[in-house]
Amino acid sequence: MSAGAFFLRLGQAVLFLALSAAIALLGLAPDALGPVIASAVLYGPAFMATSSLLALWSYRVFPEQPSTGFSAVVLALGLGTLTGPATLGAVADHYGPRAGFLVAAAVSLITLAFRPPRAAVGGRRDAWAGGGSRCPRTVRSPRSAERA
Repeated sequence: MSAGAFFLRLGQAVLFLALSAAIALLGLAPDALGPVIASAVLYGPAFMATSSLLALWSYRVFPEQPSTGFSAVVLALGLGTLTGPATLGAVADHYGPRAGFLVAAAVSLITLAFRPPRAAVGGRRDAWAGGGSRCPRTVRSPRSAERA
């Protein structure tokens, strides 16, 4: 497995753990201001970074159709942002908000089991190394090209 694939997998694991922790904080201490603030501070950057990481990952998994892969990622995120809060609300109505947040945190953790296999993620090593791909290793500005 290439270093790029390794860091994509590691980054995804770390970010999903951060998302799970942020959600779990709301279930464990919903009335305490400190954990609620910590949850917000942890969740926002982790969600944004996860979105970016999934965009990079979609290019690795679908090298021949990167826009289709990215569209699938955006569709999945959109469906999750629509159905997740509604599902959490239904669980919270039935079992209480603490249970709702803890179930949501557990679902976030469970998604780690559904990552693309290592072989699929490592499929675009040449693109990330700049070897004859559409994704160059370095981009030169007009000024740096004049100096070269």
